[in-house]
Amino acid sequence: MKKEKLLLLGYGLFLGSMQIYGGTLDTILANLKGINTLEDDGQYHSGYLYNSKIIYKIVGGNNNHQLDPNEKIYIKVITPSGDVLETPPDGIARGEVLNWVKEHSSKVAKIIVGGGGISSVSQGAGYSNNIAIKMGEIGLEEAISYQQDGPFSEKIFNKLKGIGEKTDYTSPASYKWNFKYGAESGRFHTWGDDGHTQLIEVRGSRKLSISQLKVGGLIAFKYTKVDDQWGTNSKTLTFMPYLKYRFTPYKNGFIDIMPYLGGSVIFSRASNFPEVDYYEYGWGMNIIPTYTFNPQFQSQLLVGYYWDKKYVPSSSLPDNYKFIATSTNNLKPDQVFTLGIGFNYLPAPHWKLSGNVIRLQHILAKEVEPGRDRAIYYKLKTDYTQDNWSVGAGLRVVTQLEEYRETDAMVNFKYIW
Repeated sequence: MKKEKLLLLGYGLFLGSMQIYGGTLDTILANLKGINTLEDDGQYHSGYLYNSKIIYKIVGGNNNHQLDPNEKIYIKVITPSGDVLETPPDGIARGEVLNWVKEHSSKVAKIIVGGGGISSVSQGAGYSNNIAIKMGEIGLEEAISYQQDGPFSEKIFNKLKGIGEKTDYTSPASYKWNFKYGAESGRFHTWGDDGHTQLIEVRGSRKLSISQLKVGGLIAFKYTKVDDQWGTNSKTLTFMPYLKYRFTPYKNGFIDIMPYLGGSVIFSRASNFPEVDYYEYGWGMNIIPTYTFNPQFQSQLLVGYYWDKKYVPSSSLPDNYKFIATSTNNLKPDQVFTLGIGFNYLPAPHWKLSGNVIRLQHILAKEVEPGRDRAIYYKLKTDYTQDNWSVGAGLRVVTQLEEYRETDAMVNFKYIW
C-alpha cells in the first residue's frame, strides 16, 4: 500500500484515495472543525479543514452517519481567497470521486498544494520562506564573521576600521573550517490552532584559495507539530550549499554576492490524510552591501531572490494515480523576493550584538494564497567569542503572514578547526 499512500497533500481531502481508503471520506467529514459526526440527513453541513471551509450534503442518506455506496455526496470547498471547488449540485457517488479529482486536478493542486492547505500548515511559515530567510540571515551574519575568525579583542576592534581592506578578509584563520551548531525552538499560532517547531542545524564554511571567495553549506532538520485534532506534523530535511564572493568598491565597506541552492525532503502526516512524502528544490541569490560607520558599528542591506519548485516522483505512484504527480509538478515555481537591513554592534571585547529585519514577498506566484504571500522576520542575537569558539543566543519573530504568528528562541555554538 506504500505507493497508494503517496497521494499528495490535500488530494486526500478531495478524496482521490477514497477507492483505496474506504473510510477516509467519512473520517474527514466527521472530524471537521465545527462538526462532531457525519450527517447524512440530506441537509447542508459546514465546517473547517485548516483554512478552507467545507460544505457538504449527502443525498439519499438514511441517517446512519456514514456514506453508503448507493448514496451521493455534494462537496464545496472555499479558500480564504475565494477559490471554489465543488461537485455537481446533485452530488457524485463514492466511486465517481476519483474521476472528478482527475478532471479538476490543476485546481486541486493550486488550492491545496499552493499554500492554503495542509502543506502550509504542517510546514509552519512555509518551506520556500524558510530557505529564503535562512540564507538571508546567514548572509547578514557572515558580513562580520570573517573578523571573528581570530581573537575578538581590541586588535579586531582596530582592524574593523579598515573592514573593506582585503587583508582583513584573507586572515589565516579564514582558511580554516568554521563549524557552527545551532538549535531553535518555537511556538506558533495558525488558523485557530497552536503549534511548535524544533530545528537543529550544522553549518560549515571556509575561505578558498581563490581570493575573496568563500564556500559553505548548511544541513538542517525541522520538526513542526500542530496542536490540532488530526495531529498534523511534518519533518523536513534540508541542505543548502552556497558560495560568497566579496569585492570592495569603497574604503569603509564591501559587497557580498551570495548564490546558493536549496533542496529538501518533506514528510507530512495527519490522521485525516494519507501519508505525504515529496521534494522541493530551488536556487537563489543574495546581494549584501555592508558599510562600517566606526570600529564598533556596522550596517548591511540585503536584496535577495529565491526560486522554488515542488516535485512528486511519478514513479512512486501507480499508473491510475500518476495524474496527481503531473498536476502538482506542473504548478508554477514559487518565487520569493527578500529585502532586509541588519546591523552588528561590538559593545565590548568578545561580545557582539546583531539584529535584522527582513521583508519577504512572493512574486508571480498565483498558486500562493493572498495573505500568505508576504511576511516580516525580526531577529535579535548576541554572541560571546573566544579564540577558537563562540556561543550565542537570540530570538526571531514572524509577523504579517495571514493567520500565522511565530516566535523562535535559538542557541548556537561555533568552533574553528
